[in-house]
Amino acid sequence: MMRRWLLLAAALIVCVTNVVALGTGYLNRRNAPAGAITLTERELRITASGSESTATILRLEWTSPDNEGFPCDKIRPLGFTCPDRPVSAERRVLEQPQRNGYIVLEYDGPAYQRVRKRAEALAAQQSAENPAVKPDPSSLDRLTRLVAIDVGADADTLRRTYPDASRYLITTARIGAVAKGVSVSPPLVTLSGFVISVMPSTINVPLPLSTRLRDASALHYRNPPRSWTPSYTVTLRYGRFLEPWIVDVRPN
Repeated sequence: MMRRWLLLAAALIVCVTNVVALGTGYLNRRNAPAGAITLTERELRITASGSESTATILRLEWTSPDNEGFPCDKIRPLGFTCPDRPVSAERRVLEQPQRNGYIVLEYDGPAYQRVRKRAEALAAQQSAENPAVKPDPSSLDRLTRLVAIDVGADADTLRRTYPDASRYLITTARIGAVAKGVSVSPPLVTLSGFVISVMPSTINVPLPLSTRLRDASALHYRNPPRSWTPSYTVTLRYGRFLEPWIVDVRPN
């Protein structure tokens, strides 16, 4: 008898969990902000989901425009205590926990052009220093074109600043602050904000779109590395809770 009740309780928990998930998904898509963004294999890579899993999962790939991070006026609204002026490197105020906030990822815009130029300059420098190393042009073509350009404490405010949903992706992020040196003598530092991760970082691809995605990826699997091109494009929408879902998948 006890075993039967345990089985019934387990089944009930599964049912309730599924109902909650479906309800949350419905509310996320209901009255969702207008607009979608279309990305390629550069920005959405198929990730391994286990040898026995049949799920198809995409990982969102993004990068930062430089190593400078976000200035104090950008991270103060997130709750960081940022000094008004450079302080001694030993100040404990610089040691602060990570916080949640919102991030703006610009797609294939000026920030990406700066990232690509920096990568091209680095490849040229490495080739000049070691002529035996031949740069692979396709490596630049694999760079994600999603670049973090802004952070904030309010997603609606960021969306009003960046209204074009086809160019600017806004989602939740984990943000940290680290000391940034501004003076050697005397040793003075300030805080600089960096995006640690985006949330969610993976997106499940439902049937039949997952079949279309894997078929498109398989067509390009044996292409020579130096002729690499993205094998698919994916159209995403983000709901009212900033949870993404896939609208369409197209082979290239």
